[in-house]
Amino acid sequence: MLLWLLLGLTAAVYWPGLAGPLVLDDLENLQPLIGMQEGHLDWDEVLPEGVFSIGSRPLAMLSFVANWLTSAGEVWSLKYTNLMLHLLCGTLLFWLAGRLFAEPKACVEAQRWWLALLVASLWLLSPMLVSTVLYIVQRMAQLSALFVLAGLLCYVSGRQQLLAQRRLGMGLIILCFALFWPLAVLSKQNGALLPLLAAAVEFGFFRRPALKADRRLIYGMLGILIVVPAVGAALVLSVDATVLGGSYQAQDFSTYERALTQARVLFDYCFNLLLIPGGSPLGLFHDDFQLSRGLLNPPTTIAAIVAWCALLVLAWRLRASPWAAMLFGPVYFLAAHLLESTVIPLELYFEHRNYLPSTGLFLAVGVAAGRMLQHTGLKKTLIAVVAIVPLVHGLMTVARVVNWQSNETLLLTSQQNHPGSARVQTGLAGMYIERGDLDKAFEHLDRADVLYHGRQSYAIALHRLSGYCTTQRPVEEAHYRALEDQGGITDTVYTANALRALVESAEAGGCRTIDLARVANAVDDDVSVLKGIGESDRNWALRLYTAKLLALVGRPRKAVQHALAVAQLKPKWLEPGLLAIDYQMRLEDWDGARRTLAELRKRDDGRVGLYTRLIADYAQRLGQ
Repeated sequence: MLLWLLLGLTAAVYWPGLAGPLVLDDLENLQPLIGMQEGHLDWDEVLPEGVFSIGSRPLAMLSFVANWLTSAGEVWSLKYTNLMLHLLCGTLLFWLAGRLFAEPKACVEAQRWWLALLVASLWLLSPMLVSTVLYIVQRMAQLSALFVLAGLLCYVSGRQQLLAQRRLGMGLIILCFALFWPLAVLSKQNGALLPLLAAAVEFGFFRRPALKADRRLIYGMLGILIVVPAVGAALVLSVDATVLGGSYQAQDFSTYERALTQARVLFDYCFNLLLIPGGSPLGLFHDDFQLSRGLLNPPTTIAAIVAWCALLVLAWRLRASPWAAMLFGPVYFLAAHLLESTVIPLELYFEHRNYLPSTGLFLAVGVAAGRMLQHTGLKKTLIAVVAIVPLVHGLMTVARVVNWQSNETLLLTSQQNHPGSARVQTGLAGMYIERGDLDKAFEHLDRADVLYHGRQSYAIALHRLSGYCTTQRPVEEAHYRALEDQGGITDTVYTANALRALVESAEAGGCRTIDLARVANAVDDDVSVLKGIGESDRNWALRLYTAKLLALVGRPRKAVQHALAVAQLKPKWLEPGLLAIDYQMRLEDWDGARRTLAELRKRDDGRVGLYTRLIADYAQRLGQ
């Protein structure tokens, strides 16, 4: 009954936030669904092309498709589904905790379901998880966590059945890895860590199997499932170093610096955000987190590394002791962060990365609370604390949910909590541009330029010009010169997004007060000298929007060159080639259009019907 009340309370706490806006890359990831709604794509064409490729998340995308088809694209419905997944994950965590706490190594069997309720309440109402539940595209993280928790529940249940019903136990363990592991991976790549997390559970809560055959089976299976994928990943990285190197070109830090910084980031996640809510400012933007340039810069870097290493050594040495169940928490936490908090060139800090790792920390908190209840005379005081802490979590979560009700409140609160965030400043600039207040917008862009230390000046210059497009105000000469005097374009996501905003505004009939030809000439000069790296680079986006901008100002010949360059950088994507044909036909370059068309026919696998229809239409027109 209390579990149902907890789920209802969690739903009530989150309910006001369901009316909130799209944030960050929500729109970019949901763009194919808009194409589906407009009739350009069928539902199956929205799913990723390579279902089993490294970057594919088909189950998450399939859930978005189902949402879209049943709700006519309402944002509220997408966030509602995220909330329901959160409640389902909390229920699985409650069930998993109750089973784990029955193990003798946990030493809390008598109160296991009450402690399981504590764990579920701490996790469900954790203020840090708001930015996962209400950030629509983080459903990928939610689904992956859902299948990992389901897999761990199967593993634990099977492990507990091995002695009494060996076949049933083995069947459940196999189900964990044969069913839930692939489902977790197809939701998000973090799901690949399921065997490693199962190993953390095994050594944290279970005693060594009595039968030699069981020991060989359990340890052998876990060893193979952990070592083989790890070796495969290492081989991929050693053979193709550009998997990491190419992506780091768009970042302000190196692989080494990121790895050093993550030691401090993980402590910030763990203590300041999860166990001591409010110890560090929460928010969607954390680009103001200090980078570690060396082991002693800042000095807390080496302290964090030593502390994590000491915890791992201690956990291994005490793996057979009653302390193992409590030390399990940090081990599980580190294991679950292995992909996103090591050397993969992602941004330094995001709260949603803790959605799955936090479950291990709260399981350890549940064990610690149970031990304290057993070994202290202040049981009533501890019970009161155990009841109050989830309520404190809940009140802080309410405050965060209120901030997520609108883009304005989200940005203004972020400005208070993270005044050193350049992203917050550019977000506020966009908000004021929409209101038509260019002076206020430019103040925030000036602050962002300072915070970026000039690294994003090109993007900021484009952002200012797109503000003139939106407001239809005459452009000051200084803003043209600010773009022309940059001396080179910065190949970043921000630059690509700023250029896209300007081009889309121009295509919609805006930018009438801007000398678009002058802007196009400046951008063309800078983009033309970029060297292509590959699909993971933002080079293709800059070239694509440059092509569209040049076409708008009557320079289709140069637009063709950029469109064909994009087609080479992203050979599986046919849209740039189709744009090139359109521009070639404007120039009456029939031979060039036929060559491009022939190349597109080779690449077209018929998967996206719209592209196939356009290719056939162009073929008919060229035939005439």
